[in-house]
Parts: sequence; C-alpha cells; structure tokens
Amino acid sequence: MRCYKVTAAISDENGVYHLKHYAETQACATAVKKEWMEKHSLKRSEVDIEKADIPLAKGDLLEFINGLVRVDS
Repeated sequence: MRCYKVTAAISDENGVYHLKHYAETQACATAVKKEWMEKHSLKRSEVDIEKADIPLAKGDLLEFINGLVRVDS
C-alpha cells in the first residue's frame, strides 16, 4: 500500500525529538506538514514528505510495524 511519510526533528531544552506521521494521500501529508510548521515554528525545509510503501502480507506487515516501534539500545 502506498502512502506518504511526514517527518521532522525538533530541538528544545530537553534535546531532540522526532515527529513521524503516515498519511493516506499527498494532500493529507501536506496538511500535516503545514500544521507542524505552524505549531512548532518550523521552516518548510525542516519537514519532509516522502512516499512510503507499507507491505500488506501478514509477515511483512508485522516486520514493518516492529521496525516502527523498535527501540535502539
């Protein structure tokens, strides 16, 4: 399944944290980008939108989801 991944890195006094959102259409991804730019005072170049493919086969989908929640130690 094709979708759009919106990402941004935000720095504050507590460090850097990353925002990530998957949108079903490019229009939805653009709306998220605009919302983040306003809410976090980000520049256009600080928020990225890229196409993403989410696998639909059960094993591949579970691997994809696990990759999203994996914590590096």
